[in-house]
Amino acid sequence: MYFWKKKVKPARSEDLQGWSMSVVQMDDSLLMVRLLQDAKSNHKHLSYQVGVATPLNDPNELGFHENQEGEQLGAIEDTLISAFQQDGKCCFVCSNCGNSAKEWVFYTSDPEYVKAEFAKIHEATVSHSLQLIIQSDPNWSIYDAFVALTKEE
Repeated sequence: MYFWKKKVKPARSEDLQGWSMSVVQMDDSLLMVRLLQDAKSNHKHLSYQVGVATPLNDPNELGFHENQEGEQLGAIEDTLISAFQQDGKCCFVCSNCGNSAKEWVFYTSDPEYVKAEFAKIHEATVSHSLQLIIQSDPNWSIYDAFVALTKEE
């Protein structure tokens, strides 16, 4: 999921809260990436990467969601951030959408806490089928891959 064969100059926009938005051509599809700039330098103590993903229910011809599904995904994102980031145990660093799927990327110091919170969210979410992956990533290599992907050439 994190290895790409082709990168082109992304379309970027910067926002005032330290986030960037990029649209990148990936082989034969587009990937939209929202990335927290400088997250790694401020949160190096969080050594586990957390990915929460879901297939889109009704993707358009480009593999993205439409407005109604976007509202549902926005509510899921708000729930994930609220639950995971309690007491500084987690940092939300990236979301991406493309190829008929949506993913949220976090880093944590407490994977067991995240697993417990995810179980509650998974059970309560009826609009989408959420999947969780947690892996050790003390060097933040997954985050770095997204940073490299979204850098202008």
